[in-house]
Amino acid sequence: MTRQRLNRATGCKPTALRRSRLLMALSGAVLLSACGRGAAPPVADQKMQQSLDAGRSAYDLGYRTQALSAYRVAYQRALLSNDQAGLGSAGYNLAVVHLRDHQWQAALDSVSVTEKDLAIRGFGTPARLALVQAAALYQGKNYAQAAHIACHLPSSPLAFGLRAQYFCGVSHVALGHDAQAQQSLTVLDQARAQDPRLRADRAALRAQLRLAQGRYGESLNAAQEAVTLNRLTGNYSAMRQMLDIASVSAGKLGRSDLARALTRQSQQSLEAENAAQIPSDEPDDLSAGTALSHSE
Repeated sequence: MTRQRLNRATGCKPTALRRSRLLMALSGAVLLSACGRGAAPPVADQKMQQSLDAGRSAYDLGYRTQALSAYRVAYQRALLSNDQAGLGSAGYNLAVVHLRDHQWQAALDSVSVTEKDLAIRGFGTPARLALVQAAALYQGKNYAQAAHIACHLPSSPLAFGLRAQYFCGVSHVALGHDAQAQQSLTVLDQARAQDPRLRADRAALRAQLRLAQGRYGESLNAAQEAVTLNRLTGNYSAMRQMLDIASVSAGKLGRSDLARALTRQSQQSLEAENAAQIPSDEPDDLSAGTALSHSE
């Protein structure tokens, strides 16, 4: 993810037992993805910029170990040159890659280090970094804190605000706060976003909330919509999450054959990914989908 791509991340745009079992499957599927192609100001340290570029290229190709290495170099170069924007970019992207690998604690550690290094330079926590923190907390099942952060993030730019509302909503679903989750869903519905990744967020939140409410038909329909949208955008991890939601909903409706078929589809996708080492999520240009995104 280049620094240019990062500059647009803020503008880039599921009885208790059943709920907890499903959440265990869901919490690992929330990720962040690459973002931003807006014009960036000149950078003083070209090696830092080259390392950010190399990290983005490796990330896009699915080579996340190499991406981490490149972003670490970029972070060190930003420390060397005392570059606040470079610290924010490299730190953010390190956290994003850790989330892609379901390493939520490592992502939180990256956020913490970046916050401290920005603070001693007189800068607060960028909104995009707080959104990564909320996603990592959700992935780590710290739903209360994830909700607290995500629900208080800025509502603009619009795509960023909708991304925050998605994490606010799914965190409240996990907590059993259906009314609050419905508020987030209403925001997403009223925005009428046309981007397929933002539409996938809306469908995914609806699927999880309706499943938690026992409205299984609605949950099945929404999950199938999200499956289609995530497949179209190449977000296969999120697609599998929604196949699993659809399978549970179908099972609750007594449609056991469909439930088994959906579960097998999800399994086959994961098996194929592992066998071929195919990148699991799209290198998109928005912080959307049922994943999250890189920034400035």
